[in-house]
Amino acid sequence: ASGQNVSSGHWRRRDVLAAPRFWLAILWLVAVPSFVLTGLLFHQLFLAEAKGVALSHWTANYVLYALFAVIGSLTIGQLIDRFSARRVAPHSLLPNALASGALLFGSVDIGVPLFFIFFGLAIGMPHTANAALIAEIYGTRFMGEIKALFMLVSVFASALSPMIMGVMIDSGFGLDALLGLNIAIPLLAQFMAILVLHLRR
Repeated sequence: ASGQNVSSGHWRRRDVLAAPRFWLAILWLVAVPSFVLTGLLFHQLFLAEAKGVALSHWTANYVLYALFAVIGSLTIGQLIDRFSARRVAPHSLLPNALASGALLFGSVDIGVPLFFIFFGLAIGMPHTANAALIAEIYGTRFMGEIKALFMLVSVFASALSPMIMGVMIDSGFGLDALLGLNIAIPLLAQFMAILVLHLRR
């Protein structure tokens, strides 16, 4: 019955877990945004202090975060309709790396607003992309149980990241190491997702 579901284009959760594609690409499309966004938000006071940004200036940029979260969600939806979720979803991870890079290398006046702009895109784009990817790859018949799996991955990544980044901060790792980690992980995950979803059919 499981094989029949896959052949008909409607996957069960056990079929998803048995396929290498989930472990090599799709798992990271779900986990990485939750890991990066939750971890950086949880430790935002450290980020602001290490960057030398007044807290009032830092929090004022949340308007950009909210605005670009909406823009990101709407824009990626149009791109998916035009090019397919398989081709677009891997690139939804790029704003995570760009946000961290902007804060790491940019000045206070430019880097901080860019951080919140890319941070907004990073929260708005993956949810839309991953929802479309589920339907495109796994079908809609058992979408509930597959989305529940995705939610589990997201929650686990969100719980893990504040602890890992907190240990890094307590161990004396500075802003460079923390943001470097959050540049490298999304870029690596994006590369794997492109390789598996885009280049391999």
